[in-house]
Amino acid sequence: MGRKKEADIGTKKKVNSYTQERLQKLVEKQLGGQEIEIRAGYLKDNMFCHYEYDHTVAANTTDNIKRKSQVPVHEDMITAFSDLDVHLAVIWKEINPEEIKDIDNLPELIEDLDLDDPGQDKLAVMLSKFSVNAFKIVGSGENEGVVLIGQKQLDNYENGKLETPVVKWQSDYPFVNELHVAVFNAVEEIEQYMQGKQAPPKQQELNFEVGVDGEVRGIEEDEVF
Repeated sequence: MGRKKEADIGTKKKVNSYTQERLQKLVEKQLGGQEIEIRAGYLKDNMFCHYEYDHTVAANTTDNIKRKSQVPVHEDMITAFSDLDVHLAVIWKEINPEEIKDIDNLPELIEDLDLDDPGQDKLAVMLSKFSVNAFKIVGSGENEGVVLIGQKQLDNYENGKLETPVVKWQSDYPFVNELHVAVFNAVEEIEQYMQGKQAPPKQQELNFEVGVDGEVRGIEEDEVF
């Protein structure tokens, strides 16, 4: 399942007001300049976050820093990553974009029913097989885009790893604006995680340290993924 597929799969969809507002905020943030820029995130076991960021320390001087954290993530981060699941399925052409009427209001599984129950929504069943646990932002300017990394549950209940090709923000992927916003939301959650946003205290049983500046102290690593 490691073979990559092309992302040129259709015409862009019309965006709603929420997506437009988030895209505007993203542009404003970029124009304002960023001392720390998240470049990758990895949600480990739906519990911890490993992340990579560029830190501009002086003019023309940028450090690339990779960290692992032992701090349990907040539920909002788990939700932000799950919003990328549908994009993994569509980019891999496992789901036809025409089947998705409203990507911001996707059908959900009925918990009391088996997956093969006729009462389940077929799209919801298909989407439940996909999960994204990592993303990498690559390139810059008009060539900037994202790579999604995750898995699909196969018929034998094993998981097959999936990695998308780079989907540029200027590509013809039909949900590219929603994808950009979803990645932006995940980036914001990681930024807040760095500043101390985490799971409620009752879920925190591991040893960790939060610096006086509020940043989560993690373990610097050579590789995030």
